[in-house]
Amino acid sequence: RDHAAASALVTMLSDKNARVQSFAAIALGRIKSPAALPELLRLLEENDNKDVYLRHALVMGLAGCGDAKSLAALSHNHLARVRADSIRAVYDLPLVEAMPSLIAQLSKPIDDTIAEPIRRLLYLRLVYAAHRYGDESAAKSLVEFAADQSAPVDVRAVALKAIENWEKPSWIDPVLGYQRKALRRDH
Repeated sequence: RDHAAASALVTMLSDKNARVQSFAAIALGRIKSPAALPELLRLLEENDNKDVYLRHALVMGLAGCGDAKSLAALSHNHLARVRADSIRAVYDLPLVEAMPSLIAQLSKPIDDTIAEPIRRLLYLRLVYAAHRYGDESAAKSLVEFAADQSAPVDVRAVALKAIENWEKPSWIDPVLGYQRKALRRDH
């Protein structure tokens, strides 16, 4: 992994060809170049989900280049797509130290510009971040989310089920289907 290549790869993010941009983003993520974060974010915002393959490459670049703190900060971004991709990256990696940032997002609605199936999966990530990695305040956030009439009914039901199983979350991640450790709460 050659960090000297990072500046050349950042320059390639401005190439006119989306494939070149994609490979540059993925390469930056693999060499873990934190200096590339602003340019990756700029291109993610500029792409605005027009090219889903480029978006995926940029998210992979962000996931590789960013630390938990910087990725968690993106979950508060004003752009719905950036916020969505940050939620996905923090949960899917998983960045346990950034889960409190996701849990805090339970009280903030997912923007309606995000397609319904994706919005539902984002809500599920937030619910299960609270259930699998949260403390007692996360349980309170789940109760408040379940009571929120504006949240999707089916996800509110999942939040209630998570509260019911609070002490023993499954070792299988319910969103991704992977075996993952979760907090064990034996009270």
